[in-house]
Amino acid sequence: MLPLNKVICGDCLELLKEIPDNSVDLVLTDPPYGINFKSNMDTKNRFERIINDNDLSFFEPFIKEAFRILKDNTCLCLFCRFDNYPSFYNIVKKYGFNIKNCLIWEKNKALGGLGDMESSFLNNYEFILFAMKGRNILFKNRKGRQFGLIKDSSISNPLQLVYPTQKPLNILKKLIDITTKENDIVLDCFAGSGSTLVASKQINRNFIGIDINKKAVKIAEERLKNIPEKLKRWFEVK
Repeated sequence: MLPLNKVICGDCLELLKEIPDNSVDLVLTDPPYGINFKSNMDTKNRFERIINDNDLSFFEPFIKEAFRILKDNTCLCLFCRFDNYPSFYNIVKKYGFNIKNCLIWEKNKALGGLGDMESSFLNNYEFILFAMKGRNILFKNRKGRQFGLIKDSSISNPLQLVYPTQKPLNILKKLIDITTKENDIVLDCFAGSGSTLVASKQINRNFIGIDINKKAVKIAEERLKNIPEKLKRWFEVK
């Protein structure tokens, strides 16, 4: 078993083999989208292109491993785009997941991709493929309905970004809070700057983080150092 509450630098397809069957409570991750991404908001060229973001051959073996290591009646949450959603959907379904919904993260204008401004719409949203291994009973214990449209603009200033594909903590905490309970294990095997890990730690979940980028791992480690081990119970997820 990989060490808990650490971020590990390496190839997730190799490292996932060290995690036993049926041992993780949530896989929440933002994998490469296969678009050779370079941020349009990075006007000062602070960030490199995402490693391996021109090849999606990793995705099918990753999903196979994710299904193996997840416990029964747990969830998988994958960030993706409109153009890779169909292939992600088919592969996730192929390996036995029960696909429940396509959640929509609506960004503000500052977070939307620029795209082709003359011939297309502003891309100010991303998909989150939401699937289950079995049936997650935690939803029965939640007050109120959970809606598939999530609005969040908490990284509205590009200069606040520490990583080119950084996701807002509020969204990650909401997904983790709904689908897990305290001390469960959350896995992010494309951890980037560690936002999923930070969100997990803030609401008292264990986590395992993996990323192939040494610079990203160092950023994630620094962010995690600045969070108390346990927060008081008055902390609430927005």
